[in-house]
Amino acid sequence: MFVRVSRSVFAVGVAAAVVSLLSTSSVSAATLSLSSGGVTSTLPGNFNPTGIAAINADGINVGTAITIFSDVANTGGLFVSPQNVSVTFDFMGKEAGFTNALISGSNVLFNNNVAPGITSGPLSVNSGVVPFLFRAITPGNLDAVNGGTIASGLQIAFARVSDSIFYAFFDDGGAGPDADFDDMVVRITARDLGGGTQATTPLPATLPLFATGLGALGLFGLRRKRKAA
Repeated sequence: MFVRVSRSVFAVGVAAAVVSLLSTSSVSAATLSLSSGGVTSTLPGNFNPTGIAAINADGINVGTAITIFSDVANTGGLFVSPQNVSVTFDFMGKEAGFTNALISGSNVLFNNNVAPGITSGPLSVNSGVVPFLFRAITPGNLDAVNGGTIASGLQIAFARVSDSIFYAFFDDGGAGPDADFDDMVVRITARDLGGGTQATTPLPATLPLFATGLGALGLFGLRRKRKAA
Protein backbone atom coordinates (compact mmCIF):
# COMPACT_ATOMS: atom_id res chain seq x y z
CA MET A 1 0.00 0.00 0.00
CA PHE A 2 2.82 2.39 0.87
CA VAL A 3 4.51 1.84 -2.51
CA ARG A 4 1.28 2.53 -4.40
CA VAL A 5 0.72 5.82 -2.54
CA SER A 6 4.29 6.94 -3.20
CA ARG A 7 3.94 6.26 -6.89
CA SER A 8 0.68 8.17 -7.04
CA VAL A 9 2.11 11.18 -5.28
CA PHE A 10 5.19 11.03 -7.50
CA ALA A 11 3.04 10.94 -10.65
CA VAL A 12 1.00 13.93 -9.51
CA GLY A 13 4.20 15.85 -8.72
CA VAL A 14 5.78 15.10 -12.09
CA ALA A 15 2.59 16.09 -13.89
CA ALA A 16 2.46 19.37 -11.99
CA ALA A 17 6.10 20.08 -12.87
CA VAL A 18 5.50 19.45 -16.56
CA VAL A 19 2.39 21.64 -16.58
CA SER A 20 4.36 24.38 -14.85
CA LEU A 21 7.03 24.11 -17.53
CA LEU A 22 4.43 24.37 -20.24
CA SER A 23 2.88 27.46 -18.69
CA THR A 24 6.16 29.34 -18.30
CA SER A 25 6.26 32.33 -20.60
CA SER A 26 9.02 32.65 -23.14
CA VAL A 27 12.02 34.72 -22.15
CA SER A 28 13.04 37.80 -24.11
CA ALA A 29 16.38 39.52 -23.78
CA ALA A 30 17.70 42.85 -24.97
CA THR A 31 20.96 42.25 -26.83
CA LEU A 32 23.54 44.81 -27.91
CA SER A 33 25.89 44.13 -30.80
CA LEU A 34 28.22 45.91 -33.20
CA SER A 35 27.72 46.11 -36.93
CA SER A 36 30.63 45.48 -39.23
CA GLY A 37 32.86 48.25 -40.50
CA GLY A 38 34.96 49.19 -37.48
CA VAL A 39 38.64 48.63 -36.82
CA THR A 40 39.69 46.16 -34.13
CA SER A 41 42.23 47.40 -31.58
CA THR A 42 42.84 47.56 -27.80
CA LEU A 43 42.65 50.31 -25.18
CA PRO A 44 46.06 52.02 -25.14
CA GLY A 45 48.41 52.46 -22.21
CA ASN A 46 47.43 56.13 -21.80
CA PHE A 47 43.78 55.22 -21.11
CA ASN A 48 43.30 56.77 -17.66
CA PRO A 49 39.96 58.55 -17.14
CA THR A 50 38.47 59.65 -13.84
CA GLY A 51 36.36 56.91 -12.29
CA ILE A 52 38.88 54.31 -13.41
CA ALA A 53 38.17 52.01 -10.42
CA ALA A 54 34.51 51.56 -11.38
CA ILE A 55 35.50 51.07 -15.01
CA ASN A 56 38.06 48.41 -14.07
CA ALA A 57 35.41 46.68 -11.96
CA ASP A 58 33.44 46.07 -15.18
CA GLY A 59 36.48 44.36 -16.68
CA ILE A 60 37.53 47.34 -18.80
CA ASN A 61 41.29 47.93 -18.60
CA VAL A 62 44.30 48.88 -20.67
CA GLY A 63 44.53 46.17 -23.31
CA THR A 64 40.77 45.49 -23.48
CA ALA A 65 39.62 44.70 -27.01
CA ILE A 66 37.77 47.58 -28.69
CA THR A 67 36.20 48.30 -32.07
CA ILE A 68 36.85 51.79 -33.42
CA PHE A 69 34.60 53.83 -35.73
CA SER A 70 35.87 57.07 -37.31
CA ASP A 71 35.45 59.22 -40.41
CA VAL A 72 37.49 56.55 -42.21
CA ALA A 73 35.61 53.52 -40.82
CA ASN A 74 32.14 54.85 -40.01
CA THR A 75 29.83 52.38 -41.69
CA GLY A 76 28.33 51.06 -38.45
CA GLY A 77 28.15 51.20 -34.70
CA LEU A 78 26.14 49.90 -31.75
CA PHE A 79 22.79 48.21 -32.43
CA VAL A 80 20.19 46.59 -30.19
CA SER A 81 17.59 43.87 -30.63
CA PRO A 82 14.70 43.37 -30.22
CA GLN A 83 13.74 46.88 -31.31
CA ASN A 84 11.47 47.70 -28.36
CA VAL A 85 13.85 48.07 -25.43
CA SER A 86 15.02 50.61 -22.87
CA VAL A 87 18.57 51.90 -22.83
CA THR A 88 20.38 53.53 -19.91
CA PHE A 89 23.54 55.65 -20.18
CA ASP A 90 26.00 55.98 -17.27
CA PHE A 91 28.80 58.54 -17.30
CA MET A 92 31.86 56.63 -16.10
CA GLY A 93 34.65 59.21 -16.41
CA LYS A 94 36.85 61.39 -18.62
CA GLU A 95 40.31 62.75 -19.21
CA ALA A 96 39.90 65.70 -21.55
CA GLY A 97 40.59 69.39 -21.91
CA PHE A 98 37.64 69.85 -24.25
CA THR A 99 33.99 69.89 -23.17
CA ASN A 100 32.17 66.95 -24.71
CA ALA A 101 28.53 65.91 -24.49
CA LEU A 102 26.43 62.80 -24.98
CA ILE A 103 23.28 63.61 -26.96
CA SER A 104 20.22 61.58 -27.96
CA GLY A 105 17.90 63.21 -30.44
CA SER A 106 17.71 66.85 -29.38
CA ASN A 107 18.44 66.11 -25.70
CA VAL A 108 21.81 66.54 -24.01
CA LEU A 109 21.98 63.57 -21.65
CA PHE A 110 25.09 64.88 -19.84
CA ASN A 111 28.49 66.38 -20.57
CA ASN A 112 31.93 65.35 -19.38
CA ASN A 113 32.11 68.09 -16.73
CA VAL A 114 29.78 66.19 -14.38
CA ALA A 115 30.97 63.73 -11.75
CA PRO A 116 31.25 60.05 -12.71
CA GLY A 117 28.19 58.02 -11.78
CA ILE A 118 25.55 60.23 -13.42
CA THR A 119 22.84 58.16 -15.13
CA SER A 120 20.50 59.19 -17.92
CA GLY A 121 17.49 57.18 -19.02
CA PRO A 122 16.04 54.79 -19.50
CA LEU A 123 15.21 55.79 -23.05
CA SER A 124 12.83 53.76 -25.19
CA VAL A 125 14.55 52.58 -28.37
CA ASN A 126 12.31 51.60 -31.27
CA SER A 127 14.95 51.12 -33.95
CA GLY A 128 17.98 48.92 -34.26
CA VAL A 129 20.53 51.73 -33.93
CA VAL A 130 21.10 52.98 -30.37
CA PRO A 131 20.28 56.69 -30.87
CA PHE A 132 23.14 58.76 -29.50
CA LEU A 133 26.07 60.89 -30.58
CA PHE A 134 29.14 62.38 -28.98
CA ARG A 135 29.70 66.10 -29.55
CA ALA A 136 33.01 67.90 -29.13
CA ILE A 137 31.55 71.22 -27.99
CA THR A 138 34.96 72.86 -27.82
CA PRO A 139 36.18 73.44 -30.35
CA GLY A 140 33.61 73.63 -33.10
CA ASN A 141 30.60 71.49 -32.07
CA LEU A 142 31.84 68.49 -34.03
CA ASP A 143 29.72 65.32 -33.94
CA ALA A 144 30.42 61.61 -33.95
CA VAL A 145 27.09 59.86 -34.58
CA ASN A 146 26.61 56.24 -33.63
CA GLY A 147 25.76 54.40 -36.82
CA GLY A 148 26.15 57.61 -38.84
CA THR A 149 28.54 60.39 -39.84
CA ILE A 150 31.68 60.99 -37.79
CA ALA A 151 33.52 64.28 -38.21
CA SER A 152 37.16 64.20 -39.21
CA GLY A 153 39.47 63.71 -36.23
CA LEU A 154 36.79 62.19 -33.98
CA GLN A 155 36.51 58.53 -33.02
CA ILE A 156 34.09 56.28 -31.12
CA ALA A 157 35.19 52.94 -29.75
CA PHE A 158 33.15 50.16 -28.15
CA ALA A 159 33.95 47.31 -25.79
CA ARG A 160 31.63 44.46 -24.83
CA VAL A 161 30.99 43.66 -21.16
CA SER A 162 28.01 41.33 -21.74
CA ASP A 163 25.19 40.81 -24.23
CA SER A 164 23.31 43.74 -22.69
CA ILE A 165 26.17 46.03 -21.57
CA PHE A 166 28.70 47.84 -23.77
CA TYR A 167 31.15 50.66 -23.10
CA ALA A 168 31.41 53.59 -25.51
CA PHE A 169 34.65 55.61 -25.59
CA PHE A 170 34.94 59.03 -27.25
CA ASP A 171 38.16 60.49 -28.58
CA ASP A 172 37.63 64.19 -29.34
CA GLY A 173 40.75 64.64 -31.46
CA GLY A 174 42.46 66.96 -28.99
CA ALA A 175 46.06 66.84 -27.73
CA GLY A 176 47.58 65.78 -30.96
CA PRO A 177 45.26 63.73 -31.17
CA ASP A 178 46.33 61.32 -28.44
CA ALA A 179 43.90 58.50 -29.36
CA ASP A 180 43.49 57.48 -25.71
CA PHE A 181 39.68 56.99 -25.94
CA ASP A 182 39.06 58.45 -22.49
CA ASP A 183 37.81 61.95 -23.37
CA MET A 184 34.35 60.65 -22.44
CA VAL A 185 33.57 57.14 -21.23
CA VAL A 186 29.95 55.93 -21.13
CA ARG A 187 28.42 52.60 -20.12
CA ILE A 188 25.33 51.60 -22.13
CA THR A 189 22.85 49.06 -20.73
CA ALA A 190 19.88 47.60 -22.63
CA ARG A 191 16.82 46.09 -20.94
CA ASP A 192 13.76 44.44 -22.44
CA LEU A 193 10.40 46.22 -22.25
CA GLY A 194 8.36 43.11 -22.95
CA GLY A 195 7.82 43.85 -26.63
CA GLY A 196 9.66 42.89 -29.77
CA THR A 197 10.85 39.46 -30.76
CA GLN A 198 11.07 36.93 -27.96
CA ALA A 199 13.54 34.08 -27.80
CA THR A 200 11.57 30.88 -27.33
CA THR A 201 12.47 27.21 -27.07
CA PRO A 202 9.95 24.92 -28.82
CA LEU A 203 8.52 22.14 -26.65
CA PRO A 204 7.65 18.68 -27.98
CA ALA A 205 3.99 18.37 -28.97
CA THR A 206 3.63 15.18 -26.89
CA LEU A 207 4.46 16.88 -23.59
CA PRO A 208 0.88 18.10 -22.88
CA LEU A 209 -0.43 14.55 -23.44
CA PHE A 210 2.32 13.17 -21.22
CA ALA A 211 1.41 15.59 -18.43
CA THR A 212 -2.28 14.73 -18.72
CA GLY A 213 -1.53 11.01 -18.55
CA LEU A 214 0.62 11.37 -15.46
CA GLY A 215 -2.03 13.43 -13.74
CA ALA A 216 -4.72 10.84 -14.50
CA LEU A 217 -2.46 8.07 -13.23
CA GLY A 218 -1.89 9.91 -9.97
CA LEU A 219 -5.59 10.56 -9.39
CA PHE A 220 -6.44 6.92 -10.15
CA GLY A 221 -3.89 5.76 -7.60
CA LEU A 222 -5.27 8.08 -4.94
CA ARG A 223 -8.82 6.84 -5.56
CA ARG A 224 -7.69 3.22 -5.17
CA LYS A 225 -6.04 4.14 -1.87
CA ARG A 226 -9.27 5.71 -0.58
CA LYS A 227 -11.35 2.69 -1.57
CA ALA A 228 -8.90 0.32 0.10
CA ALA A 229 -9.03 2.40 3.27
